[in-house]
Amino acid sequence: MIKKLFSIFVFISILSINIHGIDNTGLNLKTVLDVIKDRSSKDKIINNDNKALEEAKDKGNIVQAIEIEGNYYVRKELIENEISLKKGGIFSPYRIRRNVKNINDLGFFSSVKSSVEKVPGGKKVKIIVIENPTVGDIKFDGLKIIPRKELSEVIRAKKDKIFNKYSLRHDIQAIKEVFENKGYFLTKVYKTQIPIKNGDPLIFFISEGTIDEVLVTGNKKTKPYVILREMNLKKGSVIQGDLLKEDLRRIFNLNYFTNIQHRVLPGKTPHTNTLVIHVEERPTNATFQIGGAYSQIMGFSIFSDLYWDNLMGTGQLIMIKGQFGRASTYQIKYHDPWMWEGRKSFSVRTWLTDGSLGYVNPMQQGNI
Repeated sequence: MIKKLFSIFVFISILSINIHGIDNTGLNLKTVLDVIKDRSSKDKIINNDNKALEEAKDKGNIVQAIEIEGNYYVRKELIENEISLKKGGIFSPYRIRRNVKNINDLGFFSSVKSSVEKVPGGKKVKIIVIENPTVGDIKFDGLKIIPRKELSEVIRAKKDKIFNKYSLRHDIQAIKEVFENKGYFLTKVYKTQIPIKNGDPLIFFISEGTIDEVLVTGNKKTKPYVILREMNLKKGSVIQGDLLKEDLRRIFNLNYFTNIQHRVLPGKTPHTNTLVIHVEERPTNATFQIGGAYSQIMGFSIFSDLYWDNLMGTGQLIMIKGQFGRASTYQIKYHDPWMWEGRKSFSVRTWLTDGSLGYVNPMQQGNI
């Protein structure tokens, strides 16, 4: 009994000394207990893993070998990086399914399967892959406005390399971005043809945004050709952002309209577009003025002005001025901004003055 009490006394003394030492180093008891608990947890996990490994050995669930079959162009190391099962580890059907999915997500294979075979001491796992075909020529069907070389440089697919189904998404987006950076905002890759066997071509079918028809709406007075002749974008053109803005600016500068908008609709033929220009016309483009005046020199006179822009909706201008009195003046002006092709205009102006001009002189009076 005395020996037992002595042992308890010694244990309490040592514990007190340890706690005192901990306090002197700035640590507290809670921290020490957390460390002890953490180490205990890790030891428990290791013990559990060891226990699970022993149980797997007893049941024959140890991976004894991992084999890969079917890869010719794709490096074996690339596939192995996606396999979490290891030789000597515990066999897991769940891990196999995940590994098969990860290998398939590489994009180089048309098929990825697994098989499991019983062998002495456990199991042998086999990964069987079927590679995609190699790419032959790379073609861009419908390409007209951008050099083929420029698109070839931005895509990942290369001739004589194995086709990757997931890189195809990147290539489609990369082609679209090349066009968008140049202002061709309607371009799209609407279809692809992938290789079926080694050496087959990879084809990108491209719709550049070609105009099938240009329509004008909202014009009640102005003839459609007056608007359309201001545009560089015509049937067969590819819609480009800066060109469209410039066309709309020229139409607005005609000063016939208060507002101009555009819309792009599907064209009548596949993979084309109909460009619609909608205008809101000003109330009128004609003015008429009449008035009168009197002076000692000119006497009483009457004047009238007629100014008509966009004459009958044709874009032509006519101006007639008249002044009637002692001296009568007649003036006529005609302007056609599109007399000939290429925006070559024609203008003519004529006037006629006749009559007498009175004047006052202290020495004499007379007429000129």
